[in-house]
Amino acid sequence: MSQQVTVLILGGRLTPNLVGILALQPHAVEFIVSEDTRARYDEILAVLEQFADLDYSPKPHYLSAYDFVATRDACLAVAQAHAGAEVVFDITSAPKTMGFAAYEVARFLQQRAVIVDTANGRLLDLVPPNAAAMPIEISLEQYLACYGRRPVPTFAFVKLSVSRKQAIEAARYLVTAGMAATEAMDKVRSWNQGKGKRTIPFQRTQPLSTEMRDVLHNLQAFGLITNLQKQADGRVQYTILNDMDWEYLKGTWLEVFVWDQAQHCLDDNQRPLFGESDLALSFAIPSDGARKQIDVGYVYHGQFIHASCKTGARPFKTEFLDELRAVSSLVGDRFTSRLFITNAFPPSETDPDYARFLAQAKDRAIVVVTGKELPDVGGILKQQALRPSYSRI
Repeated sequence: MSQQVTVLILGGRLTPNLVGILALQPHAVEFIVSEDTRARYDEILAVLEQFADLDYSPKPHYLSAYDFVATRDACLAVAQAHAGAEVVFDITSAPKTMGFAAYEVARFLQQRAVIVDTANGRLLDLVPPNAAAMPIEISLEQYLACYGRRPVPTFAFVKLSVSRKQAIEAARYLVTAGMAATEAMDKVRSWNQGKGKRTIPFQRTQPLSTEMRDVLHNLQAFGLITNLQKQADGRVQYTILNDMDWEYLKGTWLEVFVWDQAQHCLDDNQRPLFGESDLALSFAIPSDGARKQIDVGYVYHGQFIHASCKTGARPFKTEFLDELRAVSSLVGDRFTSRLFITNAFPPSETDPDYARFLAQAKDRAIVVVTGKELPDVGGILKQQALRPSYSRI
């Protein structure tokens, strides 16, 4: 089988070019770069250096974006330098004139010219007889590697005092229990103190409604708290067995619920929309300074969807939106879809602060999912994969 060489005609966005390399898995990469965007070469080279088995040209061709003849000649020279190889001209981000030139060379040499169709997650061959669409299938880990990131898990079911099945069932319950669960979990968050196994005493708690006490009874049934007791005035006492159980009660349960619902998304043929390697729960990525946390991340045909999950009494803060956008900027920026997901129910629609929050989310191209829509989050995750509210560009 002949080796494959990808020739990148660079002029615009980098992410589609990186996705194309991952999809095609070439042995080598050559570069023809518009003089107007010379920095693109340095940017993509910094990423390709992460790929140990990939050869790439240290001497790109820098050409005018409007010089058809020079681009054509450069394409011919690259192809001749790789005689006997399959040459693929990737014109996804090429300026028009350079793209036309590369396409003409591909047709003349009966080689491939391709475009990464990011909107539909596929690779388009433009030259017969290969003129067809090919779905882009890359894993979440491969996608993150495009940006020199390696996911580091920050949560493990085995560290809980309950089984994985119990933990997931508890997360589903906390969503279906609605407002009572939201209010009860806000109380639980505010009462905690200490490390390891600890008992929350009566005097530290506040009176709870019957519905909120029912939530705690169910948490005990799932095994996440023990020794639940109550006083006549509605105060409660209970024991948390370990720190991971506490982290779960504090908010990881919402991440688990979103991740679990994504696993149950189906395509039109009733097959899982996302594979096991497409999804990841609660992981950190390295960056300059402190590691950045991603609560739930998944890829669909080479496109990244990033969900940030927030629990607590006051989640509708601009700082959380800025945090989400800052983290997504490390793994694709505007090429990603972003969701802010909370179990908190929205305040009154006439609340000016909440209206301002929604406007700020829209300005940042972030989809907001509140406790009101949370039971349907699986459908929302699917929609953002197939028909995103904000174009991934």
